[in-house]
Amino acid sequence: MNNMAKRLRREDQRAFDTWFNRWIKNTRLEQSLIEAARKGYKSMIVYDRKNDMDVYQKRRFEDPRFVKRLQWEVLK
Repeated sequence: MNNMAKRLRREDQRAFDTWFNRWIKNTRLEQSLIEAARKGYKSMIVYDRKNDMDVYQKRRFEDPRFVKRLQWEVLK
């Protein structure tokens, strides 16, 4: 069963990475951050919990890996 748990964790991570890479590619995040900085903003809302979106997207944005990965993308 331990092998199954490892395999499921790998698949979960692979699915998250695939989703994140697609999301980051389609958001124009770098351009949005530069534009916000030019306007004097020190922060930016990437995900609004009040927004009506499907359960899948909401779950991905609320995943603890999302913020860590986003920080890594911005700082690299």
